[in-house]
Amino acid sequence: MLRSLEKNHLKLTKNNFSPLKLLSRADKWYLGGGNRLLWAPEFPAHLDKPGFWDHARYYNYVFQPLFTWTILDQEGNELVPRFKARHWNPAALVQEFKCEGLDIEETKCVLPIDVALSTVVLKNKSRKSTKLHFIAWTTHESRPSNHGTRVANLTVGTTVSFVRHLTAAQRPDLPVACSLGISRPVRSFGAILSEGTTVQPHWSLTPFAETFSRSSLGNAKTVSGISEDGLITTALHCSITIGQLKQESVSIACALAPSPAEASRNRELVLKQNAPQRLSVLSWEDHFAGVPFFECSDEFLTRYFWYRWYGLRLNTMYGEEGNYSYPFVCEGIGYFRAPISYSAPCHMLENRWMHEPELAQGSLMTFLEN
Repeated sequence: MLRSLEKNHLKLTKNNFSPLKLLSRADKWYLGGGNRLLWAPEFPAHLDKPGFWDHARYYNYVFQPLFTWTILDQEGNELVPRFKARHWNPAALVQEFKCEGLDIEETKCVLPIDVALSTVVLKNKSRKSTKLHFIAWTTHESRPSNHGTRVANLTVGTTVSFVRHLTAAQRPDLPVACSLGISRPVRSFGAILSEGTTVQPHWSLTPFAETFSRSSLGNAKTVSGISEDGLITTALHCSITIGQLKQESVSIACALAPSPAEASRNRELVLKQNAPQRLSVLSWEDHFAGVPFFECSDEFLTRYFWYRWYGLRLNTMYGEEGNYSYPFVCEGIGYFRAPISYSAPCHMLENRWMHEPELAQGSLMTFLEN
């Protein structure tokens, strides 16, 4: 899929028109690639924090969190980024932070192969080089004793891999494989089970805040004890040296898929790219190039036309799994992230204008098959 985006990418060149630029604004945050994974928290509590901590959805199941990241100085002291600004378009959410001696820019996106990606650029503002520890980590609740949501098949090393069993009312449990990795060589890693508490994106609340010593996470997996219920925190650590007035970057990818093999393959494919965030731009531009072109003297009507095509793709699912054999459009986010009979006719009428017929047909075939 990614190679085809590079090869078959089409640009909207008429009058240098760009739907991504047209739809850019500072008060939105929804990210999706038109597939199973969607990051569109209705009321985000951690929007100004690094990474993806507010809930995502895999199909219509809540998956929270995806990951966050932390910066430590050479002695292991946390450097807390202070949020400064946000810029959004359908392909990416760019957030700016300031930290001690650093300007930080994080570009977040969700790719069509169900990978949440964060690329972090660290700019050294001082006239001397600085050495930092960069840690990508996540925390998941696991309650195997009462058959609740749980983490299974956990492996940790140069990457983190596990299966999260998602639960939802009046629906069967859904096992989802997760693969987390970073673009730089991993210096240390760890996985620790701790007592349950509120799941927060704060490094000081993780077990590693106390155990990080000698510039290492310990390279151990300790996920059993008196009880196997609690929170499992996993982390990957790399070292970054930034020259005076220079910048360095690191990317974090979290892939979700039906199987560990697929999740690992997709995560590896994304992190091999020189500029992985560019894949999201190519994907969205390719989508906009596959629908009729429209522009008129009314700027609001023009913007609404392209915003509707954004909304249709944001709520599209192409994953073939379970009862879904065809692509279709969901009615919306949250509870509405499902095929719904009284909105499907609208989606068919709209998507028949696309250059390819599969999505309009799939919105009907999904109901006929079921």
